[in-house]
Amino acid sequence: MDKNILSLNSQYDEFTLKLDKAKRLLNAEKIAEAKAILLGIISKSLYHIEANDLLSRIYEFEENYDMAAKALERLLYSVDSLSLRYKLAQVYQDSDDYYNAYRVLKGLCEEVDGDKNLYEQMAHTCAILDKTDEAIDYYDRVLKIDKDNLPALSELADIYYDTDKINYYFLKSRICVLENNNSYAIDALRSVLKLLDDDVQKSEVHHKIARLYHKMGRYGQSYDEYLKVLEYNPLNEEAKEEMDRVFEEEVSENGSFFDRVLRMLFN
Repeated sequence: MDKNILSLNSQYDEFTLKLDKAKRLLNAEKIAEAKAILLGIISKSLYHIEANDLLSRIYEFEENYDMAAKALERLLYSVDSLSLRYKLAQVYQDSDDYYNAYRVLKGLCEEVDGDKNLYEQMAHTCAILDKTDEAIDYYDRVLKIDKDNLPALSELADIYYDTDKINYYFLKSRICVLENNNSYAIDALRSVLKLLDDDVQKSEVHHKIARLYHKMGRYGQSYDEYLKVLEYNPLNEEAKEEMDRVFEEEVSENGSFFDRVLRMLFN
């Protein structure tokens, strides 16, 4: 038999025995001894799959994320898989190495479509690296999948705070609605109104405010907002129908609303 083959078989048997011993030590929680054996294996076979896999897990358990990342990089050299790259990106983030996290996540985003968690990680990483346009793009992807995703809405609002106050206040309003803080949502929308010049856009914002007041049971204020909707956009048939419903609901609960409207119209 060829001497090289014999040597390889001998090395294989040696590594197998050492791996078995390392696993037994890990089961006995003798982590330092197990790690020493595994490091011995990779000193002879740098890209050994099982040794690097176990080392990456040990280093991650020890929160030694730099070494965990190196072990995972060696592992990926031998066994490329999406799950391993997800893990590597997370380890890089845990070690605050966002440049390498970005590199790994970027590659994943080019291969994987429609993964909300991946887009969230990528957006967060881009935001930290001040890659603002990319961060916005990936947060938008998250929100197309999950329109009420509070972390994405909040982080996107933080980005817009210095760059686009209109979008910032729109997002704050959405966040407040999701948190059942409708009064604060209305305050945010009124901040939007101060920044708008276009009548159609003003009409749309008043429409949102009218619906929020209606939702809160504040029919008089809702009706007033519907009047403003129609002032800026008289052709909004949907707003007219909703305003009629508000009127009817208020009259059924509080007949005085009818008198108030008449005084408003004829005084």
